[in-house]
Formats: sequence, C-alpha cells, structure tokens
Amino acid sequence: MLTELNLHNLRIVERATLFPAKGINVVTGSNGSGKTTLLEAIYLLARGRSFRHRETAPLIREGQQDTTLTTRFRASSEDVEHFLGMRRTRSELEVRLDGKAASKRSEILKLLPVQWIGPEPQLLLTGSPEIRRSFIDHGLFHVEHRYLRILQQYQRVLDQRNAVLRRNQQGLEPWDEQLSEFAGELDIFRQLYLAKLTKKLLERLAAWGLDIELDVIYRRGWRDQETLLDQLRSSVQLDRKQKFTSAGPHRADLALKSASLKSGRRLSRGQLKMLAVAMHLVQSEITRGETGAEDILLFDDLGAELDRANRELLLLDINREFQQAFLTALDAQDLPLPNQSRKMFHVEHGVFNHP
Repeated sequence: MLTELNLHNLRIVERATLFPAKGINVVTGSNGSGKTTLLEAIYLLARGRSFRHRETAPLIREGQQDTTLTTRFRASSEDVEHFLGMRRTRSELEVRLDGKAASKRSEILKLLPVQWIGPEPQLLLTGSPEIRRSFIDHGLFHVEHRYLRILQQYQRVLDQRNAVLRRNQQGLEPWDEQLSEFAGELDIFRQLYLAKLTKKLLERLAAWGLDIELDVIYRRGWRDQETLLDQLRSSVQLDRKQKFTSAGPHRADLALKSASLKSGRRLSRGQLKMLAVAMHLVQSEITRGETGAEDILLFDDLGAELDRANRELLLLDINREFQQAFLTALDAQDLPLPNQSRKMFHVEHGVFNHP
C-alpha cells in the first residue's frame, strides 16, 4: 500500500506530492489534465516501464533532462515501510530500493504488485495474442516462483535457435531439445493456472448476473497430441524459410468464445469491458488467495461505456477486495461511491489538489 508518492518532471507534471489513503483513491480532471500520468507513475515504479509505450523521451517533461519518481509503501506481507525511487534520463535508468541499487525488477514486483486496467480493457479479448500471453505470464509470475526462471530460459534458447535460422546454419537439434523441455514445463503451469482462472471467472460472471455464455480455450502454441520437439522437426523447412521458430509457448493464445449472448445478440462494448475487467479482478483474486499479496489496482476511466448499475457492481467488488485502488474519472459523480469510502484528488494542467 502506498503512503506517499512524489512525481518530478513526469510528462506535464512539474512536481507533485500525494498521500494516498487505504481503500479507493479517486483522481478527477478533464482529458489531458494528468489523471493517467498519476497511474503511470505508480506503474513505472512497480514495473520499470510505461503502459503507454516503450519510448523514454515522452515521459520527461518538455525542457527537462530527467524524471524522478519516489514512493513510500508497505508490502502486504510485511510490517515494514519501504522507500523506492526511480530516476530516468533519455538513456539511463536508476532504481533504488531502501537506499540500495535494485538490480532485479522481480524483487520490486513481488513487494509492489499492481493490477493495471486501461481505458479499453476490451483489448485483452480483441487485441493481439501477445496481450493475452502477457496477462497469463503476469499472473503466473506472482503465484509460481519457478515460472519466471523457466520462461527466461525458454526465451534465451528461442533467441539462439532464431539466430541459427537467420544465419541459415546447421545444428538446430540441441536447441530443439531444450526448447521442447522448457515448453513442456511452461505448458503445464499455464494449463493449471488457466483452469483456476476459468473456474473463478465463470463464478464471478454468474455472481454479477451477466447474461454471457463463455467458453475459454487455451491454445498452447503447437499441435495437440504432439511434443514440441516433434513439431519443430516436422516444420524445420518452414522455419528455415521464414527464419524464425513458428511453434512453441511464444505462439500461445487464449480464445474466449463469447461473441453472443444467450439471446443471440452480439456483446456490446460495455459487456466486453465487464468481461475483461472480470478477468483482471479474478487474476488479483488468485494472487491474493495463493500468496497473500495484495495488488494495488490502477483503473483508468472505469466509468466509460458502463451504465450506472455496472459501475456500482464493479465499485462494490473493488471496495471489498482491494486494500488500495486508484481510479480515474472526468467527474466524481461518474463513480457512485459514498464520500467516506474514497479519498479525492483533482488535477488541472498537471497540478494536483485534494478537495
């Protein structure tokens, strides 16, 4: 849980100090005023990168050389206050945790887990497979301590195999065997995790009373009834022609067959949003239940495309399930919460005020 947050030269924000509360923190302001920048600051501190893009230059306030972010926070599993700081120039990144250089981002992610839901969470359902793989990997990182190491080993071997393909060299067999071994482990982790997620997702949709038929299908990235090694051997000529590895966990996807309601009509954007948000909330539920770690929820523009009943439904669950959440809205009236259940911040032209 964050107790203090400081921003310096981040986008249009010259300098800001905020003291978030436990529970729901609501940030209001017009479009372009700096609401999303506050969420981005928390995300940057936790994950080391932006949810907007990979480029560094747009993060730094115009005319400045760097941006600096700091926060004081308490991990849900500890009764200790940590101090985390980040300084980013156009070419360098410095991160310090409790006064020491933080060399591993995974250490910070364990202490400061965040669940980010953007203004178009529907992209989790309609966007590229990479978005869904990232979602699965994020969830498994927090509940299976071996997963990240195996995923990194798989990626290193994949890079080596692709390098051999690009150079049109021989000697793929050692890489094929290692890829298949790591792929088998990743596949087991993913199948077990998605079974839990699917069960809890269906339970939540039922509790919300949403009239949606849902079939969750995991596509592991290579043919069923075969090992990855078998497919790599059979597709070697294709891979050599394309100069990249065409099968494996890096090609996995998650298909949610929810294109129609029980009444036969297509899902609206609001219903797609509710389904995608449910997936994020269930992911946090699994992390909380298996590790005790409390995600900080960052939800940008919760009210967009949702009627009042669905907004109230989401806010009820968020208020009950998250120790701390940051929600943005154009106006406080867009988020129907009792005043005692929230702390308000208002931002204009990058300047934050606490009404």
